[in-house]
Amino acid sequence: MTTHNNRANAINEKEIKKLKGKTYKYKAVIEGKFSEYAYPTKEQLELKKGSQVMFIKNDSSIEKLFYNGKIGKITSIAKNKIYVLCPGDDEEIEVQQETWENTTYTIDQETKEITSDQVGSFTQIPLRLAWAITIHKSQGLTFEKAIIDAEASFAHGQTYVALSRCKSLEGIVLKTRIKSSSIISDSQVDSFTKNVEENQPDETVLSLSKKEYELSLVADLFNYYEFTYPLKKIIDLYYKNAKILKGNILDVATNLKEQRIPELMKVSHSFQRQVISMSANMEVLDKDKELQERLQKAIVYFTKFTMDELQAGFDSFLYSTDNKQVKKDIKTQLDKLDELVSAKLFCLKGLSKKFTVSKYLELRTKAVFEKTKKSKTTSEKVGFTSSEHPALFQSLKELRQVLSEEEGVKPFQVFTQNSLFEMCSSLPKTLKSLASIQGMGKKRVKKYGKQIVEVIQDYLSKKEHTKTKTTVKKSNKSGKSSTNQITYEMFIKGKTIEEIAEERGYVRTTIEGHLALFVASGDLEVSDIMTKERYDELKAIMKNTEYDSFADLKGKIDSKFRYSELRLVAQELGRI
Repeated sequence: MTTHNNRANAINEKEIKKLKGKTYKYKAVIEGKFSEYAYPTKEQLELKKGSQVMFIKNDSSIEKLFYNGKIGKITSIAKNKIYVLCPGDDEEIEVQQETWENTTYTIDQETKEITSDQVGSFTQIPLRLAWAITIHKSQGLTFEKAIIDAEASFAHGQTYVALSRCKSLEGIVLKTRIKSSSIISDSQVDSFTKNVEENQPDETVLSLSKKEYELSLVADLFNYYEFTYPLKKIIDLYYKNAKILKGNILDVATNLKEQRIPELMKVSHSFQRQVISMSANMEVLDKDKELQERLQKAIVYFTKFTMDELQAGFDSFLYSTDNKQVKKDIKTQLDKLDELVSAKLFCLKGLSKKFTVSKYLELRTKAVFEKTKKSKTTSEKVGFTSSEHPALFQSLKELRQVLSEEEGVKPFQVFTQNSLFEMCSSLPKTLKSLASIQGMGKKRVKKYGKQIVEVIQDYLSKKEHTKTKTTVKKSNKSGKSSTNQITYEMFIKGKTIEEIAEERGYVRTTIEGHLALFVASGDLEVSDIMTKERYDELKAIMKNTEYDSFADLKGKIDSKFRYSELRLVAQELGRI
């Protein structure tokens, strides 16, 4: 190890010239911005068989065969292949190119979040000649043995770095004498150390510092400003994606950010001024009875406000979108809100009997590492439905999923989220009225209209009659047959589901949906429609699986079960 690049390079060039054989040259691939001063190795690397080399990057492959600083010798070399054998290894390492990225980082001044942006890259064989390296390049590395030339040290701590690279004193050989001039210390460090020694804090300074720290923890406990960051992100996401978002997300986020949290922060600032005033003549905040009583009242107030206003507000977030990335981005911010409110309540409730510095620090740490119970999962929040007709919304959404799977298309290609909401609002009962829904053109109505209208008609029929059995009897008495009744009568006459579907122009799942109503009324058994083995298997799965909707359940179980079968078993289990 030596102090300057020219010294290290001179040694390496001298040693490689001693080797016989062909010299192979490897040119780096540089893209975008990558400063020449930041190159991890030479832009044009020259190597020979027998060269002593050092890996300058950790292995990015699964095998993890090498690490930054590992030294070995090239045993075989060609234009596209290099093999290195390292001391202690049984097998050679085949060395491939590695890439270093030049990444810039920026801080959002409002949220203090760090964002990264890759502006360039450097791709090269991750090796450098290693008969000699600079002390600077040796930082972070560990060697069994090293020859050290630190005579010309020119930077603070350079000699220390060199001497501390070896595992033992026995492994160090000094090539040149280390003079006092080679041991350079920083004048700022010397000045700081001298100042500390000359100005030792007395009991008064210690007491004041302790009190300031305690007051800062009280302020932290009742600080809610951090809650506004994810809310601001949610509002920004809404305005950027307003056309593809439905729900109350903007109203709730705006109310929380601009009214509820500012109201709470106003109370918090007022309370902190009171605490500072009360603590003027106190030595230890933890032991003052009057202040403890005031803190307990504040904890009760902030706990109630957090639960009644903030947590309730966060739980009321409901939204829906077909865009997966937007859904993911919103979920990320909602997760942050859930974490913040859970951590805050965890600390407040943990201090409900007494506030002490040690207890708060303990609770704050546990809040980071422990999973506290959330009032509502984000997956439930995503399930925003029509406030007027939530059951219809869910049924149409499930129909869309079934049709998308049958057709091999994306759900939004069957009908969009906006169309779904408009259907739940206007309740089209005919193909003509369905065609007037925005986004439902002639092709979609022709292809999917019959099933959509049927679902809406079934929903309206169920709404009028609370029990399916009563509905069936009334239909019979009036001499009128509903679409469900027609399917039922064809089925009990001996026709198979496939035959009924073909005759009536429906898909199998629609016919199974008709018959599911008669399972619920007791006119049919599930075994009349499904095989016993299939029914028993699905029933066991559904009994032991938590789910919010059939779409949710479908994602958790074997894909061999159809939505219509899920509905049948759910009817029988009373979970629909």
